[in-house]
Amino acid sequence: MAVRSRARRCLLLFARSPGVEAKLKRVDALEPLFAAVIGRLRASCRALEDVDLVSAGTAQDPEPFALLQRGSSFGERLTNAVEDARALGYEEIVVVPGDVPGLGRAQLESAFDALRGHELVIGPSPDGGVWLLGLAGDASRLLHDVPWCTSGVRAALLRNARDAALLGELADIDSLAAARALARGAPFALQALLRLCLGATPLHCSPSAQPRLRQPGSELACRGPPAALELAF
Repeated sequence: MAVRSRARRCLLLFARSPGVEAKLKRVDALEPLFAAVIGRLRASCRALEDVDLVSAGTAQDPEPFALLQRGSSFGERLTNAVEDARALGYEEIVVVPGDVPGLGRAQLESAFDALRGHELVIGPSPDGGVWLLGLAGDASRLLHDVPWCTSGVRAALLRNARDAALLGELADIDSLAAARALARGAPFALQALLRLCLGATPLHCSPSAQPRLRQPGSELACRGPPAALELAF
């Protein structure tokens, strides 16, 4: 059970366990990558001043979480998780998933900095979704009537808070195709990790390469990675 903290800010990890995440996305080989992403988020949070880590998981997750997701839809679960964190005493809440490899300390610092002057901070994804939400206002209003898990998420959020702060774009990984696309433009350490997970041959990448959106039927067979990997970039 979560307890009240003296900190007024929290990083709310709204995510499934790495194993469940990989299975639901039908790419079991990416489980070590998702584990590394969460490990990096935990380390990044520890490096921030006056920020607690609060995890909100689902019933099928094997590891214990401070909060349990409640609700019949994604929107209900997200809103309830933010309100549960608010009930613990947190005034500024940054919500992140566990499937965005590019997310680290710098992005978290930018989000919390932006919350000083905005009630909503958005980390936009290339497909119209979001990879981060920072909230200093009423969650039920800011998250109202958003078509979650669609390309209209960002636009709906901006309608709810016209002065929302926007961070730079980052891509999540929702398929094997997305992972392969990300590898072509990723920092070297992330490229290496993705290749280990995917069993990919060396890629010639360009720093300016942009992630591609998922294409139907693009999942390819892959072999498993080593049991434990560390994301250090």
